[in-house]
Amino acid sequence: MLIVNLNLRAIAAGGSDSLMEQQLQAMLKPEIWAPCEACSLKQRCPLKANADTLSDTSSGPLVRARIRRLFEVVHLRRQQHVTMRDLRSALSYLLLRDHGCEDVARILGSEDATEVLIRLSYTEAFAQQDNSAFNQSGIQVTEDRLVRLLREADVGQVDTPDLDRKLAFDPETAVPWLIFEGRSLYVDEVFAALRNRTPSSTETDDLVALLHGQRQLLRSLRRRVYFERRDEGWRKMLPYQALELLEGVTLADLQAQTTEQRERLKDCIVEAISLLEGVRHPIVRRQFICLRASQVRNASALSFRLFPKSRFALHVEDRSSVMPYLEVAPDTVTLRSNDAEIGQVSLRLSLDLLEMLEMVRHGYRPNTNDMGGLFVNLVIFRNALLHLPYTSVLVTEDDEHFYQISANSSASGQVSLQIEPRDIENVGGTP
Repeated sequence: MLIVNLNLRAIAAGGSDSLMEQQLQAMLKPEIWAPCEACSLKQRCPLKANADTLSDTSSGPLVRARIRRLFEVVHLRRQQHVTMRDLRSALSYLLLRDHGCEDVARILGSEDATEVLIRLSYTEAFAQQDNSAFNQSGIQVTEDRLVRLLREADVGQVDTPDLDRKLAFDPETAVPWLIFEGRSLYVDEVFAALRNRTPSSTETDDLVALLHGQRQLLRSLRRRVYFERRDEGWRKMLPYQALELLEGVTLADLQAQTTEQRERLKDCIVEAISLLEGVRHPIVRRQFICLRASQVRNASALSFRLFPKSRFALHVEDRSSVMPYLEVAPDTVTLRSNDAEIGQVSLRLSLDLLEMLEMVRHGYRPNTNDMGGLFVNLVIFRNALLHLPYTSVLVTEDDEHFYQISANSSASGQVSLQIEPRDIENVGGTP
């Protein structure tokens, strides 16, 4: 008997052979959409346009890969186990948005359907909206838990100044666009109509309406650019700076490449942890995991315990044993001690925690909610290290001049303290 844990299933693992790809291809089979060919609205139907886009022989695979990327993000965030029902529901929503033929006919028969038609585009399926509910074809309204997670990775919410400027000036030339031979040109006409009807600074004095309209337009254009640009710039449009760092370790095939990527990621983690503790000197924070030895407020000097980064290594869980039976892919990395003196101290990092640490490296200061949520694993890791016995601490008043205070025990049991200055090159020692 073999027991397989389905919680390990990764719906986006395997690239073009992934479960997500297989399920989407099943929904795009020509026989399913054959009745649409006899419909008088086929050239203007947004649902058929979605299917024609994703099933396009030349550009369709590229768009599906970008959809798969969003599901990979959900997998790496580890917020929930995604079932086959979740997957099918999300893909169905991507294509149809809970609408049928009668709904489309009613929308196309209305006086001005531009905004609703935009919302029915597959590019808007996982878009965050200002309001949580809508419908009677204002759309949105879904309690799908996977769709909610996909919306948290909405590329339309990511500011990209260079691209935004080009999109505001002329969307048609902002990026090189994919070509969809089987898709109606009506899609382009709808986006052009949205741009034309959005108020500009020369058409209104209402600043609130102007900003709201321009922001909504820009977000819709960003989403379309992500899915339909021809170059590789789409990879930089997701709201995660740490995504490539994590995937460089979890998805690397060659051992040499894996080692290089692991060292790079470990350096980033070590530096971020030390910055969280208040260490500002670049050499110290990059060579050691520095932890505050005292939490006294407004202290004239700060004391730290130092753990050399060489005593830690990054590990990726090996799931190769279940690969013949299940679609799997790593979703975390673990920073683990490789030193007998430290013991089995480890820190498990998902994409969300890595992203927060990457933000810390770039100047972000976490708040109380962060420390109680994403950082809970980090707090446990920190406490485990601080509970280890130690005989020395590093003290500094200004992050430039350092002193080491060491405790030495004699044979008679007497303890003496030794204070000595430390150059940057000699900072450290046994924590």
